[in-house]
Amino acid sequence: SLTDSPLSNAQFTLYASDQQTVLAKEVTSDANGYVTFTNLIPGATYYYQETKAPDNFTLNSAMIAFTAPTIAQTDSNYTYEGNKVTNEPQGRFTVIKTQLELDQSQAVYASKQFAYFPVLSENMENDRQLAVANNTYYTLTTNKDTGTGTSIYLDAGTYWVIELNVSDPWTCLLYTSPSPRDPKTS
Repeated sequence: SLTDSPLSNAQFTLYASDQQTVLAKEVTSDANGYVTFTNLIPGATYYYQETKAPDNFTLNSAMIAFTAPTIAQTDSNYTYEGNKVTNEPQGRFTVIKTQLELDQSQAVYASKQFAYFPVLSENMENDRQLAVANNTYYTLTTNKDTGTGTSIYLDAGTYWVIELNVSDPWTCLLYTSPSPRDPKTS
């Protein structure tokens, strides 16, 4: 279900109607998810864009237009609710490295390394090279006692996950999609 919960600490930039001229930078949403832009010309069109998402949420960089209210407002508590910015929550995944032994017991493989990076095409090696170049190539090491390792927070999407330092690397696609039914708005 949509929670429509407000998010604080998102940062926005305000642009003039040409979408190029910056009028305000790093305007931060408050505890209620609102941002305040001042000194607007009544009836003028402006644009705002999220430039930094709150922690553990995906940046929504859409440029959003709004028109400043045409009435002269002197009440400092006046709130104009324009288009909301929706942020998808980020997610994490955990790798558990074990092996089934001949006696049907499970051995834990500790300190195994895995790499993970976004799926951009059907070619894993090309995607790996792009991820290295774009700083979206990550690694994790499993815990020596539990055989588990957890990723950093990631944007919703599909990721390659490969075991490193093995003669025949195990590969898989991992879908890290936090529930799109529970986005937060700022």
